[in-house]
Amino acid sequence: MRASPTRKEHCSSLVSVGAEQNFTLRLLKSLSQLPGRDRSALGHVWLNSADSPTTGLEPAHEDRCFHVSSVDFLVSYFEAHKGLAIRAAPDHRGSDDNLCDSTTFWDWLRNVQEELPTCTKILLPFNQSASSADNNRSPQTNGSSIKPPGAASPLGCMGYLGYELLSESMVHYKLPCRFSADVPEAEMGFCNTALSYHHVSSTWTASALVASSARTESLRKVGEIFDLTKKQDQHCSPIAVLELQRSSHSQPTRTSRTLEPSVSESAYLEAITKAQGQITSGESYELCLTTQFKGHFASTDQEDEHFGRYVGLRRANPAPCGAYVRFSPHDTTILSSSPVRFLRVDGRGPVETEPIKGTARQVLGDAEAIRAAGSALQADPKERAENVMITDLIRHDLHSFCVPGTARVARLLGIEPVATVHRLVSTVQGTLRPCLNSVDALALLCPPNSMTGAPKLSSIEILDQLERHHPRGPYSGILGFMAVNGSADMSVTIRTGVIRNNEISVAAGGAITSLSRKEEPPV
Repeated sequence: MRASPTRKEHCSSLVSVGAEQNFTLRLLKSLSQLPGRDRSALGHVWLNSADSPTTGLEPAHEDRCFHVSSVDFLVSYFEAHKGLAIRAAPDHRGSDDNLCDSTTFWDWLRNVQEELPTCTKILLPFNQSASSADNNRSPQTNGSSIKPPGAASPLGCMGYLGYELLSESMVHYKLPCRFSADVPEAEMGFCNTALSYHHVSSTWTASALVASSARTESLRKVGEIFDLTKKQDQHCSPIAVLELQRSSHSQPTRTSRTLEPSVSESAYLEAITKAQGQITSGESYELCLTTQFKGHFASTDQEDEHFGRYVGLRRANPAPCGAYVRFSPHDTTILSSSPVRFLRVDGRGPVETEPIKGTARQVLGDAEAIRAAGSALQADPKERAENVMITDLIRHDLHSFCVPGTARVARLLGIEPVATVHRLVSTVQGTLRPCLNSVDALALLCPPNSMTGAPKLSSIEILDQLERHHPRGPYSGILGFMAVNGSADMSVTIRTGVIRNNEISVAAGGAITSLSRKEEPPV
């Protein structure tokens, strides 16, 4: 496992790959053109899972899919003054308000998730196989098209909740001097239409959220968009289109941009030494120490160029929990290649989290060589200790919101080979208490244990000192969706670039234990 970034890193993946007029970008723009409004003014979201196993040794994941949607209205939260900025398309009109001292942003989200199901329903016009190019069924709106309760659906709130929200989830601690009046700690876009692609079944699902007694123009429009994009790309595999289709007038350009660290190498190595001193003295068992790297893009860079950078990142590192997020009001663009699912909640009650601690470089070769590399990682005492520690911490946390007796470790120290690495993964499952919803579960788990340490509260206090009170922002927080049907699927925001005002920030770090070696090469 990489203990620390010890040298300047280059933005080799986050570079322009040309004006690729690809399938997903057309979907994003088409979804912005629903009846009566131009929602592209607010932004859009692409929650993007890698299509499937990369080595042929892993089982297929039935939930591997991606969701594409545009934003109807955006909620931005500023913790410095507990401010809510709500903006609606097409012209960013809205309202500004402040939460009272006794109310948190988590409380606000919880109320939203409880109220919306009482006045809305989710409709599916059709499911369609990606390989059946001639199958152009018309959208249906009868009772059979209503999405079954608890089925995975992204309709509802999509966006990110930053690390600094721990001041509202960790009731006994508030980060000092970490908030900006101009930069939101969280942004959630409300999305009432979506297109989803399911990798295992190679099918598309178009869905819409409508008022219980509303007309269905939005639903029909989703079907029209699907038909249009399908005619434009007869081989409706989004992966193939992303790889092969480029604009007819532009070739990809690659411009290397150096990212400058926020602290010097010597200062970071000194922080590792101090972290190990805290561990030796018994203040913590493990600390996830991080730092940030920053760079600048040309002021003429446009949104499509940022999307092109994400396409390049996705091609270089297809991740299980990737995401492209663009929210215009505060100029937020997120390019995420996260490998870590934070928490998945089924609307009917099951919850699952997959802590990952332990990483080794992927080997090239036959199946036996791949298995041997995985077994070596699985046998490493340091990696095993880190994984077991975080898994036990998460299992303990699940007891706070799960039905008694249901929180359990379903898998311990499993090996998953992905695009460039082997990773050591455990799975913790439980059943959400009937009196709680997914927002309650997320609030009780945040920030991610893997990005803080154990014990959590004392580790957060130590890290705040070691990182010189520098805000982590979206990094180390969570990203994904919280749907109106009670389901949620959130990733840990790591391996992620955050772009604001043409400045990109990429953070990195690693778990520090008493066994960590500062000279250990990066993975």
